[in-house]
Amino acid sequence: MRKDYIHSDNLNLRKEEMKSLKAVLILFFAVVTGVVVASFAGCGGSGSSSSTGSTTQSYFGTASPGDAWQWSITKDSSGNGTFTAANQTMGVTYNGTVSTLPNKFLKLTFTSSTDANVVGKSAYAIEFPGTALIVKPAMANASAVVASGLGKCPGASAKYNWVKIPGSLWNADSDEAFGVANSIVSGNGFTFDVMSNFLNGTMMGGMQTISGYTCSGGRITTSSMPKVMMPGPGPSMSLAVTPSGVFVGDNGHSGGLVGMSVPGAAIGNAPLLAKGLEFRGVLFKNQSPGDKTEPVWARTYGNGMINGGGYINFENNVEDMVNGVTLSLNNDTATPGMFSGILHDKGSNTSYPFTLMINKINGKYMIFGISKDNSNGPYNFLVIQQ
Repeated sequence: MRKDYIHSDNLNLRKEEMKSLKAVLILFFAVVTGVVVASFAGCGGSGSSSSTGSTTQSYFGTASPGDAWQWSITKDSSGNGTFTAANQTMGVTYNGTVSTLPNKFLKLTFTSSTDANVVGKSAYAIEFPGTALIVKPAMANASAVVASGLGKCPGASAKYNWVKIPGSLWNADSDEAFGVANSIVSGNGFTFDVMSNFLNGTMMGGMQTISGYTCSGGRITTSSMPKVMMPGPGPSMSLAVTPSGVFVGDNGHSGGLVGMSVPGAAIGNAPLLAKGLEFRGVLFKNQSPGDKTEPVWARTYGNGMINGGGYINFENNVEDMVNGVTLSLNNDTATPGMFSGILHDKGSNTSYPFTLMINKINGKYMIFGISKDNSNGPYNFLVIQQ
């Protein structure tokens, strides 16, 4: 049986890796991977406050190849505290301390675990409290965890944009990358009408209706496999949905997806490219033989693009201002909140198509995107406005 070790070794933020990973603006399931931003007000989901001023947020999420994760983060007003976590698929539990770094990411130090190999090690995370969490269980082949805050079960039908968290065998030319899902609520039952697209925007056939979902404790589950959104083998699917409209889906060994409510009207690229916006997040690639995850920054200079990069010294917040990427963004004319564009990697002087899913939550833009590398393999990125 595979174990999920959590090391700091795999989180060495090397300059060379940042080049190869095309460190985007980002923002992640979220939601997942070596970094956590904890400077936002709560946005829904399950949270509780104590008499000492600390706040606890709970999350459910996914990591390739389909492991289901439960996380709980408790922090005081200074951004320090504790966490508990469990890889429910593998039956491994973790406990430790949380500290907030100068760059506003979270550092997680493991103090106890049913896997003794992780004790004393550190990982990083980025958090949109009550809405989304991304954590990197950092072993050589461990994938980032993208998680959603757990809240009440949705009581009304809604429309969601969604972006795939692909497995390592995903191909940009032949596999789905993103789409739209309409949820229809009937009592405790849910049905989804799903449209899927390739990375280049071409639709994958017609709409598929998926039924048989039920909700309990903020988790929507089904024992039947939705083949369009989550193709491949797998016994079931589980979605965690927040009141703020963000959800994360886990589908066994077929990977996962992240979704957000469709905005009531098109956002347009003008507010996203306005001078002075600042983002923090993560970039993660699911590749064979293993995953790579990097923290990234992004900001706008008023030059019509989003500019992003990595770090020379992550914990001391020293940014790499030479290498990195630029994002040219189209308007969300076809579907509100869904943007296409071109990512240009300045290090390799190459360009790739991407799709971004964007919405404003509690006054801050949250962005989750998908693109490909030069081998047609996948990478996702998540960034949150500061």
